[in-house]
Amino acid sequence: MIIREAQSRDFKDMWTWRVDKETIDNSFTKRHITKKNHFEWLKKHIRKKNYVFLIAEDKNLKESLGTVNFKIIGKKAEVSIFLNPKFRGKKLASKVLKNSINHFQKKFNFSLFAKIIPDNIKSIKIFKKCGFGIYSENKNFVYLVNKQIIIDQIEKVRKKNNVNWMNLLRLAFKIAPKEAEQIVTNIDENDSRISNLLKYLSK
Repeated sequence: MIIREAQSRDFKDMWTWRVDKETIDNSFTKRHITKKNHFEWLKKHIRKKNYVFLIAEDKNLKESLGTVNFKIIGKKAEVSIFLNPKFRGKKLASKVLKNSINHFQKKFNFSLFAKIIPDNIKSIKIFKKCGFGIYSENKNFVYLVNKQIIIDQIEKVRKKNNVNWMNLLRLAFKIAPKEAEQIVTNIDENDSRISNLLKYLSK
C-alpha cells in the first residue's frame, strides 16, 4: 500500500466513493452530490493549505483503495475516510486510515478528531483501531479524538529531560553532596505522597 496526495485525476473516483449509497447513508447530510458540484468543491479546496486529501493505492493491483481527508482547524485536524466500495469487507479500512494518518503526521504535528453518526458502528470501530477514543457523544454524532502524536512528542521531550535530570544530579552531588542528599530525600518523600494520591484515582 502506498499513500500519496490526491490529484485532479482522482476526482472521479473520489466522487464515486462519496455518492455510494452506503456512504450517503452514513453521512450527516444524507444527500446526493452532483459530479459537477463535487469537482468544483475539490478544485477549490485541494489548493488550500488547511485541507489535505490523500489517496491509498494497492501497489500490486495498481488500484485506488480509498481516500482519507484532513481538514486542519487551528492545531487540530478533522479526519474523514471514504473507502472504495469494491474493497469493503476486506479489512482494509483501518490499514488505509492508519497509513494515511502516519503520512499526514510526518508533516503535521496535530491532534486528530472525527465526527461519526452513532449508527455507523463500523466506522467507529475502525477509528478506535487507529488510536481514537470516544470523547463525547449525543444523538447526532460521536466525537472521537486521537492525541497519540502529542503523547509521542511529550515522551521524546521527557527522554531528553531524563538525561538532563541525571546530569543535574551528578553536578549537585559533585558540588554540594550533603545539600543534594537532603534535596533528593525531600523529592522522594513528595513522590511517595503523589503515589499514594494516585491510588485514589484508580479506585
